[in-house]
Amino acid sequence: MAWIGANTSRMRLGTCVTPIQARAPTNMAQTVLTLDHLTQGRVMLGLGVTGVNVAEGWFGQHFDRPVARLREYVSVVRPVLEGRRPENEQGEFYPLPVPGGIGSGKALKSPVRPYREDLPILIGAMGPVSIRLAAEIADGWLPAFFIPEQAGDYRALLEEGFARPGARRNLSNFLLPCPVQVVIDEDVERAAAKVRASIVYLITVMGSDRHNFQLDLFARAGFEAEAMQARALWLEGDAHGAAAAIPLAMVDAIAAIGPKERVREQLLRRVEVPYVSELTVRGTFDDLRTVCEMLA
Repeated sequence: MAWIGANTSRMRLGTCVTPIQARAPTNMAQTVLTLDHLTQGRVMLGLGVTGVNVAEGWFGQHFDRPVARLREYVSVVRPVLEGRRPENEQGEFYPLPVPGGIGSGKALKSPVRPYREDLPILIGAMGPVSIRLAAEIADGWLPAFFIPEQAGDYRALLEEGFARPGARRNLSNFLLPCPVQVVIDEDVERAAAKVRASIVYLITVMGSDRHNFQLDLFARAGFEAEAMQARALWLEGDAHGAAAAIPLAMVDAIAAIGPKERVREQLLRRVEVPYVSELTVRGTFDDLRTVCEMLA
């Protein structure tokens, strides 16, 4: 982000998604404050709980009660971003000062003052509980996938979060970048193959037997049997069979693939959702250039 920020002047920059297990909340906040000064107010902070394999198998941090951890994490980050001292002495996960220390520690205030009053925090969320939390405590929601057919369900969950006491936003001023992978190819099946592999990776490597948010997301979209079959085949060592078990409809739910006109129609399905604030498009450089030309 620092490198991109130094080489641009208008582009907004965001983390999508920084795991809360990777940094202490005060360190995260202070880093973002510095970046916001360096870029003159172009930074957004995306936070999430990642998956159990990344949290416990990579960062060596506990994954129990992830939603409660995320709520408390944001409650520490927010005051630092606003130039206040975080008051979390009774915190369960991130107490300040830490109990049981040598007794001379105290909660501090960042020496770096905010560049602006309201640096946006966006929450990466897949499940209903986390989506409600994003609407309640954050300035935006970063979906792992946004399935247009479920736009009504998403809106209902967001409205529940906005209705909670202390909610900061409403649907009219809430950031919701809609993610979509784009593969432009005259051969639809060839394009779909590039997405199928990533879906298999998400529902296998990124999820465990007990905590598999990615598989749960596809199950809510009506693809539980297909996702379970693909996962079972992958666990048996049949990676090609696992990818083949992913139907085209499952690919279309999260991606825009195929010839240009087909891609355009799939992008418009997402743009036309009234509360989607923007698209976040992933693909090759040539495909992204084509998408920009089409949307323009």
